[in-house]
Amino acid sequence: RGEPSLSVRNLVLCVKKLVLSVRNLVLGVNNFVLSVRNLVLSVKNLVLHVKNLVLTVRNLGLSVRNLDLSVRNLGLSVRNLVLSVKNLVLSVKDLVLRVRNLVLSVRNLVLSVRKLVLSVKNLVPSVRNLVPSVKNLVLSVRNLVLSVRNLVLSVKNLVLSVKNLVLRVRNLVLSVRNLVLSVRKLVLSV
Repeated sequence: RGEPSLSVRNLVLCVKKLVLSVRNLVLGVNNFVLSVRNLVLSVKNLVLHVKNLVLTVRNLGLSVRNLDLSVRNLGLSVRNLVLSVKNLVLSVKDLVLRVRNLVLSVRNLVLSVRKLVLSVKNLVPSVRNLVPSVKNLVLSVRNLVLSVRNLVLSVKNLVLSVKNLVLRVRNLVLSVRNLVLSVRKLVLSV
């Protein structure tokens, strides 16, 4: 009677071990499935990281392009500023020449007036030379009129030169504003 009870016990133990083995196998399969799922999630995360890296590289390329465009715009603004300064210098030189011409016209006017005064003085005592003196007087008056016309033209030219100078200064101010805007864009791009 003792031997069958041991066999039953051994059988029960074997069944229990089999059940535990099956449970362990199920747990192992579950762990394998979870590992596969984790691997899939890891691959998906890796793909997302790669996509993010690609987008980051693209954004970096666009930022570099924008920086290059900003630098080019800054260069153009500097060129425009240099041209504006050159034009301003030319306008100042032209204004100086106009002023010199005006001074010369005034001198010629003074000389013409002096000649006219001398002609009038010579006209009073020179009765015999009245006709030549009158001719000289007429010529002096003509010269005076021409000198006055030249003076008026010189004044008009001076006014035009001043207007041109004002326009050049405005262009210079606009160029400086454009340069400041380009520098701001460059700073924002950086």
